[in-house]
Amino acid sequence: MALSEAVPKEATARAFKKLMAQPANRVCFDCPQRKPIWASATFGVFICLDCAGDQRRLGTHVTFVRSCDMDSWTRGQLEAMKRGGNGRAARNAEARVVLYADRITGSMQRAMDETDRRRAKQMAY
Repeated sequence: MALSEAVPKEATARAFKKLMAQPANRVCFDCPQRKPIWASATFGVFICLDCAGDQRRLGTHVTFVRSCDMDSWTRGQLEAMKRGGNGRAARNAEARVVLYADRITGSMQRAMDETDRRRAKQMAY
């Protein structure tokens, strides 16, 4: 079975029913709207209609947005949704924010240390 092979509508509906039953997937990933019926196949997250419009405006090179019930899905896209989910995506995003914040804090500390060294040299002369 190729990942680009289309999945029958019935199988897609069953898969999405199961995925959308998970608590984290019952709320839009981008906003607090309940019962999202759209998804980003790129990121494996469920989103509401308004956020789907916003993401579609970004372009398919950034995120590929599909309706959970109206559009056809390929096996690869459906597998991405099964591997993803709003809960996993949120944990991943949070981990990246913490890592980025640690990098910024470290960079700022190094910059402050360097500034302190320069000031100490200037005061010595």
